[in-house]
Order: sequence, then structure tokens, then C-alpha cells
Amino acid sequence: LWVDPGAAGTVWADGILLYKTTNGGASFTDVSSGMHVDHHAQWINPNDTQIMLKGNDGGLYRTTNGGSSWSFVSNLPITQLYTIEVPLASTSTVYAGLQDNGTVRTTGGAGSYSALFGGDGHYVIQDPNDANTIYLEFQYGNFYRSTNDGGSFSSAVSGISGSDRKNWSTPVVVDPASVGNAGTRLYFGANRLYRSNNSASSWTVVGGGIDFSDGFGGSGGVTFGTITTIAVAQSDSGTIYVGTDDANVWVSTDYAATFTKIDAGLPNRWVSRVAVDPDNDAIAYVTFSGLRDDDPLPHVFRTTNHGASWTDISSNLPDAPVNDIIVDEDDGSILYVATDVGVFVTGDLGATWSPLGNAMPEGAIVTDLEYVPGALGTPNLTPLLFAATYGRSAYRLDLAIATGVDAAEEESASRPAALATIDAVTPNPFRSQTEVAFTIPAAGHVRVAFYDLSGREVRVITNEARSAGAHRVTWDGRDEGGRPVANGVYFARVETGGRSESKKVTLVR
Repeated sequence: LWVDPGAAGTVWADGILLYKTTNGGASFTDVSSGMHVDHHAQWINPNDTQIMLKGNDGGLYRTTNGGSSWSFVSNLPITQLYTIEVPLASTSTVYAGLQDNGTVRTTGGAGSYSALFGGDGHYVIQDPNDANTIYLEFQYGNFYRSTNDGGSFSSAVSGISGSDRKNWSTPVVVDPASVGNAGTRLYFGANRLYRSNNSASSWTVVGGGIDFSDGFGGSGGVTFGTITTIAVAQSDSGTIYVGTDDANVWVSTDYAATFTKIDAGLPNRWVSRVAVDPDNDAIAYVTFSGLRDDDPLPHVFRTTNHGASWTDISSNLPDAPVNDIIVDEDDGSILYVATDVGVFVTGDLGATWSPLGNAMPEGAIVTDLEYVPGALGTPNLTPLLFAATYGRSAYRLDLAIATGVDAAEEESASRPAALATIDAVTPNPFRSQTEVAFTIPAAGHVRVAFYDLSGREVRVITNEARSAGAHRVTWDGRDEGGRPVANGVYFARVETGGRSESKKVTLVR
């Protein structure tokens, strides 16, 4: 309730709609015309009560005539995202599932977004085999498909039981093995696992063995006993991991014919994400959110044996729920996690974690991450990481420094002539100093610097003109001020001719 400071009988009441009384509550009038629904904040100018600001699930609105009309305040980066999706074919195309604002898309990178569908937008996928086919959903697994690039959508739940329990954010994933094949294979998680072999034209129940005997159903309109995350191994699509809201993790190694529970030693918390190492299906990671249990601790675990045993790799992560985890496709020892207080990275399999990047607002709730590998001949030369936040919009980070991998390290028959090559970084690991040996094919300006995992420049070793040929520089493990840097993972980066190459090095004193 919001009381007009100039008229005690004038009160504004928030709800799905906005109501106003001018007679102390004897009667109320709907005054929400022209605004989004779900109101929860208001400011009344004490010096001129005709001027007000209104906050709701659609953003911020302003009136200068006491609420007779409202105008939307645009260009505020406050959108609440559940998910973000970036097709490999075009990193300027970005899809996002929004809280109470549907599913949107931009084809201009950071440009304006256009609406594709309504409701609460959750998982959205552009078919890797057909860019005109888009899959999306709104809350509780209401799943739709477009075959004309979003021009129209039709329900795509044939074979999925309407009586099945479905999570608020129902997971849907593409099997990586179906990329390049006719008929995209997808998995859909309810209280049972479904599979489609024909681009969501029809679905069949799979996943024998998954059960919710630990608790199911829910109350008060809240669904419980559902699959919350699905991960299909890139190296072997017969291996599939699923996580559930009742704290269980399951694995199948026979294409979802049977599943085995692998939750021994894991916390009794909501499973937020499962991810699989891209090169080894036995290595998997699982994250948990304790938000619903008033548990602020981070929970990140790793297995190297299909879940027969788990190791806690949360180490020095801040006390906050963990919502997503990404395994770097070029270096499996590098992991990225999304938490309720930002994005963090490790270069040593979770022994130590560091904040990643410096442009995201401090303490942003990050709900989803999307990793896009870089390669010569693709739209992006360097790997990129996209982050969806709940209330601070979306962000993109160039990972060329943070991962130590860029287009220079990709195999190509047409490598640019003016490209530096790092021949070796030795010793590695090192205690007191390490030497970077590099070669440049043509004379030019060369810059050699070291960076930490967050992308922060630690030390510039050389920044000058060099002749063509082999060169060597040494780093003594100190920053620009001459202070010893902390133990951990760093990246040596050599830049020349507008291109660069990076290599990882570990300092262990």
C-alpha cells in the first residue's frame, strides 16, 4: 500500500493490477491501464504528488498526471532472465527466457530485442540443424515449436502426458550427437524423461529407473518431484545425467534405457545443474541451490567415475547458491559457475575460484551461462561466455584471456602470416620464474603480458618492436608493483599484428 503524502485518503494498492482509492478505502478503482501486471514498488514525489514512479514485472513506469496515464521508462538494464541461448552459427543472435516477459530474441548482439512468445520464458533452443526451427516454452513445460523462424508457433508436446508433473523451468536439451543429422533428438524432463527423435514432432517416455519415492506432488500450487536438469555427454550420447528437485542425481550409460541413482555423498538440496566434460563422459559436475532450504553454502561436486563417488570442489566460493556450471571446451580444468553473487572461474578443477570479469554489477544473481567456442572460420574468433542475470540483464565476456585459448590455437590451413606462436612456457608449473618462448614471422610491435583467471592484467613483460624470429622473455611471478602474486593459474599472452596467442601457466611457490 502507498499513501499519498498530500491526501491521506488517497491510497494505492499493489497486486496483479494496480488499484486506487480516494475515499480511504471505501471503494477502489483499477488504474493499471497501459502498464504491465504484477505491481510491487512505488514512489510518490512528496513535492508534487502528480509525479510518481511505478515498479512492476514489466519494469519502470512514470506518470506526471497523478496516474491518469503512464509512460514506460526504457533502456534500464533490469530485465530478469531465466535462460540465455546463443546459436553457434551466429553470436549476434541471442535468445532469452524472461521472468513474466516471455521469450525474446535479438539478431544484432546488444541491439533491441523482439518478442517471440509470452508467459514466463524459460528454455529456448534454435535447432542446430535448421535455423528456422525454434523451440521454446513457458512455465511448467508448455512447450512450442516454430518452423518458420518464429513467425508462428505450435504446441509440440505430442506424447507428453498432461498429467505429468513439470518443473516451473522444465529442462529441454538437444542431444549433441544429433547435430548434422536429419531429425534433431531432444530430451524433455517432467517427473519422467521423454525423448524425441524427430525434432519434437512426437515424444516417447524413456528413462527406466527414475523414481520420486523420496517425495513428490507438492502443495499450495507448487510442483515437486520433477527433473530440473538434463545433460547428454558430448563424447558419448549414450551417457545421460539428470538431476531433480528432490536432491537426486541419476545416470544412464545405455541411451536412457535404464538409470542408476548416484547421489551418495551429495547434499540434500535442489539440483540446479549437471554438466559433463566434453571429452570424457565419466567426468561430470553437479551444482545445488540451497535457497529453498535457507542454506547459503555453495555446493559444487565432481565425479570421474559416472557418479560412483563425488568430490566437493566448492572450496573458496562465496556463500551463495550455485545455479549453473560450464566446462571449458578447450581446457577441461577450467570451469565457470553462475551463482547468486556473480560468475566465478577456476583453472585447477575447483581447488581455487576467482571472480570472472569486471563489468557485471557486483552481486548480480546469475541464473544461466552459455559458452560459445571460438575458431577460425566461424563468426567468433575467440571463445565467448554469455551470462543471464535475474534483474541486471545479460552480459557477454570475451574469454580469449580468461581461457587462454583463442583463434590462434585452432587448427587452420590459412593462419595469418603476422601471427605470434608461443613455442613453450617453461617451467610450468613454476616457483620463482618462468620463461615464455615465442616466434613471430615478421617484424612488428609485440606485447607480452600475464593475466589472472578473472582477466585482470597482472604484469606487462614487454611492449616494443621486435624483429622476426624467435624470442624469449621471463616473468618472476610479480605484479607491476613488484609484489609477489598469489599461487594459482595465469595466462601468458603474446600479441602482434592485431592477433594473439595465450598459454596457461601455474605458479606454485
